[in-house]
Amino acid sequence: MSLHTLALAVPLLVGFTSDPPQLQCEGLPELMVAMEMGHYARADVSKTAESRAVELYLQSLDPTKTVFLASEVAAFKASLPQVFVGMRKGDCGQLEAPAKLSVARAKSDEAYVKSLLGPKFKLDESVELELDPKKRGYAKTEAERRTRLSAVLQFQVSNQLVSGTALDKAKKRIIHRYELATRRISERR
Repeated sequence: MSLHTLALAVPLLVGFTSDPPQLQCEGLPELMVAMEMGHYARADVSKTAESRAVELYLQSLDPTKTVFLASEVAAFKASLPQVFVGMRKGDCGQLEAPAKLSVARAKSDEAYVKSLLGPKFKLDESVELELDPKKRGYAKTEAERRTRLSAVLQFQVSNQLVSGTALDKAKKRIIHRYELATRRISERR
């Protein structure tokens, strides 16, 4: 088995938008043994695979780098490799902290978006937003994260307006998008 196999297993833990069979944590001990069996560089691959799997898991929860703070990501990167010890026993409890935080943030962001896109909303054409998550990085503070979310919202509204959508309809669409995101993230298991 290869490093690639473990990288493919992580999305199975995260979930799918369609209905393929889900890999359950209880089934991981057998998979982990099969992956490590017969590999010539087990220890080296194990650390590399763990690091990449943690990176992929965090990226699946926050691909735009707008959900987690830099300090939270650093803490997750330090603690999540220990999940592989638990996985060998069928325990994936350590995956819960980042997943629960992403759900809480989705709910919080939805409420924030609804408040920002209220009757007093005005498009601010002076707002600038770095679109590339690699260049943008994670916010350092909650205030910076909220400011970034406000900028993303301005960008989303401006895109709707440029496409010919009326402001009220644009606001409804964007709010609906955040409601759907909250539901999708809350249902992910």
